[in-house]
Amino acid sequence: DIKYNPQRFAAVVCRLLNPRITILMFESGKIVITGGKVIEEAFYAMALYKELLIKQTGISNVCFEDCREQNLVASVSIGGYIDITAMHDEHGLNAQLNPTIFPGLIFRENETSPVFEIFRSGKINIVGAKSVEEGMKMLFRFYPVFLPYFKHKNPAP
Repeated sequence: DIKYNPQRFAAVVCRLLNPRITILMFESGKIVITGGKVIEEAFYAMALYKELLIKQTGISNVCFEDCREQNLVASVSIGGYIDITAMHDEHGLNAQLNPTIFPGLIFRENETSPVFEIFRSGKINIVGAKSVEEGMKMLFRFYPVFLPYFKHKNPAP
């Protein structure tokens, strides 16, 4: 499925079903691939998109340069619940909690670090890591910060 509506969005949008990935191609030539579960899916999607570009345009020297992982999202479930209200009360400088806008606690070490989206259910998303390794390092570094707010049983809200 390929769509281009410049009044709505400034990129060609190509949606793949298997793997379930979206490819955005901007006028500058920059391509963004989103939705892959593993990096290999992104590279596979690039290969499919390259074939599609060659077939559609007739240009045979299509190549991708400067490919890199960027802005990764990782998800983890800790098997219990997290008292995000108490965490917010004690880490107010690094934590934002506004349940009417977003159901989780946003925890950020500084302006350039990845962000943790921490949910009462025990689910944690790490958003904005530049690599899998950076996401894992952040999780292991901040796990002791989250641990005091971890509860085995989920009390009624």
